[in-house]
Amino acid sequence: MNRKQWAQRKGRSSKWITVALRFAIYHRDNFRCVYCRSEPRYTGEGLTLDHVVTRSAGGTDMPDNLVTACGRCNSSRQARKLPERVVGRLRRHLSKELNLEVGRVMAKLRKIAQQDLRKVRREFVSLEAAHLKQVKDLAVDVSSYTLSKV
Repeated sequence: MNRKQWAQRKGRSSKWITVALRFAIYHRDNFRCVYCRSEPRYTGEGLTLDHVVTRSAGGTDMPDNLVTACGRCNSSRQARKLPERVVGRLRRHLSKELNLEVGRVMAKLRKIAQQDLRKVRREFVSLEAAHLKQVKDLAVDVSSYTLSKV
């Protein structure tokens, strides 16, 4: 089941948070998991957003209820309630102001990078195809050369 099907089943939008807001939250949390402090990558890959108060317990999708978590910490927690001492520490952390402008800039940079990556992939595939054709032509030339020598 993909994200869109899951969201429809839960009665939610598949785009429940904008990319800019997601990156603003990642930036607020220094691109680190707030639980284990791991730093997957500055691209945001490997990071997820976790609800401090789970949706099943009445939590919202507002930024003051969302923190950055690595996939391992987020999936191991599931819908369990966090200990009160952890919630207190996270609440102090969540009082930091979000910089949405940074999030917007990072979202634009990500989009540009993805477009560039697609372009590079297309060029690589076309170069690879041309190279394969040259290798095949060379193999045919070599085989015909060895056959003529025999």
